[in-house]
Amino acid sequence: MIEPRPVAPLPRPEPAASPGPRDDEFYDLGARESIKYIADTAPRGARMASEIPGVVEYYLQIYNRPDIQSEILSQPSFTLSEGRPDFVLLQPGRLYFENKENYNFIEKNFPVVQSSTYEGATASEVRFVGGRVSGPGPQQQEAKR
Repeated sequence: MIEPRPVAPLPRPEPAASPGPRDDEFYDLGARESIKYIADTAPRGARMASEIPGVVEYYLQIYNRPDIQSEILSQPSFTLSEGRPDFVLLQPGRLYFENKENYNFIEKNFPVVQSSTYEGATASEVRFVGGRVSGPGPQQQEAKR
């Protein structure tokens, strides 16, 4: 008969004090507030772009704005030259190789109209890129977890 061997228990990691959210927790922090801003200010049929189409669709339904069209910033077909969106939701945690050029161009050339921060860091921001609507005024909010 084979005797079972005793196994040493695995060490438990010590809980570390965190200066803020982990990167994977920070990705969509503030998105809800930014999408609500767009839902509250955008005219019927407005267009927006982001890297989180599922999250956008969910909140636009919650805010009763299924008329707002959503595009994906990193799609090869995305363009700012013709038929551009009215708003772009930028998130530092969603900067990719595929969207870096557009992301940087939008940051440099279009105004922030809403910003969500968490513990002093920008979590998300809405840029007005002027597709078809006139620009709303700026707004800043603290993101909620």
